[in-house]
Amino acid sequence: LASFKKKAVFSISDMLIQEMLYGGNIAEMFQSAFSTPIPRWFTTGVASYIAYGWDKEMDDAVREYVYHNQVDKFARLSPEMNELIGRSIWNYVVQKHGP
Repeated sequence: LASFKKKAVFSISDMLIQEMLYGGNIAEMFQSAFSTPIPRWFTTGVASYIAYGWDKEMDDAVREYVYHNQVDKFARLSPEMNELIGRSIWNYVVQKHGP
């Protein structure tokens, strides 16, 4: 049941973020501000952070991955690692500036 709830929160968060960025009047505002599309690591990272939060295992996984791999672009990461590193960026934002 907890897993279903987290998946539901992720799906709803992702949908709302996509709607805020690409739908309605807000989309026109963002489209004029950004010349390129917003990357998925950004949106799935924040949706994942909202739904699943952050824990020590994730921290260790990102640290281990970054230490052992010389990937310089998000586009070269696997979708799972792309999301996890995006989530780690949002964790940093929350740690630095608060929820």
